[in-house]
Amino acid sequence: MLSMENQFVPGLLVLTILAFTGGLIIIFGYLIRFERRGHLINGYKETNYTNADKYLDRIGMTLLLSGFVFLIIGVAVLIFRIHEWVFASATIISIGCMFTSLFYNERRFRIKK
Repeated sequence: MLSMENQFVPGLLVLTILAFTGGLIIIFGYLIRFERRGHLINGYKETNYTNADKYLDRIGMTLLLSGFVFLIIGVAVLIFRIHEWVFASATIISIGCMFTSLFYNERRFRIKK
């Protein structure tokens, strides 16, 4: 484990990776929520969902919030110089929450056959 004085360069690397990932997730969420690009979702057809507009709203908002959380975690690593295990835990928890929300909305709005 690195000392607190030597964490700037690894923190900058973590910030770069999370900022890039968070930015892509934010762009993806924006396209789904506001531009109504449902075709970006694998297997999406309006006929497969009970309320397709609400589904796109929720999926887009989930992705937007997850992207901002990734950015906040990256900035916190650099500014507050948090330890690696705290950063890893926060990242894993945020990814878990994102996938839980995505799968919940998929099951809720999908038409049962």
